[in-house]
Amino acid sequence: MAAVSWRRSTSLGAAAAALLLASNAAGSQRSLPDRLRDYIERFEKEAAALVAEERYVQRLETREQDQSITYRARELRSDYVLIKPADTEPWLGYRDIFEVDLKPVRERDARLVQLLSSTAPDSIARAAAFAREGARFNLGPERTVNTPTMPLELLARIHAPRFRVRAPRGWERETFAYLTFEERVRPTIVRTPEGASVQVSGAMKVRVSDGAVFDARLRFRFSGRDRPDQDAMLLVEYGDVPGISVPVPIRMTEELPMPEGKATGVATYSNYRRFQINVRIR
Repeated sequence: MAAVSWRRSTSLGAAAAALLLASNAAGSQRSLPDRLRDYIERFEKEAAALVAEERYVQRLETREQDQSITYRARELRSDYVLIKPADTEPWLGYRDIFEVDLKPVRERDARLVQLLSSTAPDSIARAAAFAREGARFNLGPERTVNTPTMPLELLARIHAPRFRVRAPRGWERETFAYLTFEERVRPTIVRTPEGASVQVSGAMKVRVSDGAVFDARLRFRFSGRDRPDQDAMLLVEYGDVPGISVPVPIRMTEELPMPEGKATGVATYSNYRRFQINVRIR
């Protein structure tokens, strides 16, 4: 099971920063991947002052030794918030779970929002601890990559040197176009707890005029697996919400095959609200 207990890395290191500088030195022609990265920066600025309520229903199917199948279900309710550690670091989305199967697991005191107003040096570490704490409520393997902003985090400009991104021919004449992408650098951004790479590929539906993302599909391939039907999948739909200038997560679907069964999940997002604090953590 080690191959499916996985999480994202939150540190790029100096080598990636150097690659980023080289990438930024390229020409100013705004290709579709460039428009996407510009949009992600705009999304970050807009969404970094928002918090949403997430309702996440997970199901686990497990095949027993006698070949019978058992089913479990779980409902999580959380505050979902965006965190920007610093200008040179990637931004991260975190859920802070306050209810499991209709039972409170903590007082809903907006502790994550309170944390975001802090300038304490350990703020980002404390926020990451909240994410790890919440991960234990997931049915199936423990994981922290099942978040609706994960596709945008991966394709942010700071990660541009890591991914091969392709636009279809004639995209300039379309209203929407699908970009495909594949991570080409190892170690990968997403890794198992033991440090093994988990390769990410996928596609995004992008509005050509401004690079806005309306849906994204991620495929996670674990080392040693060569069958597409064993890859984990994450699909996120984004839509317009009154008062917010960028499409925000509306629905997320997760599929995670396992040797003894599979885990699935559907999350929906509502009650978007803006908090007037400095959400940039130093």
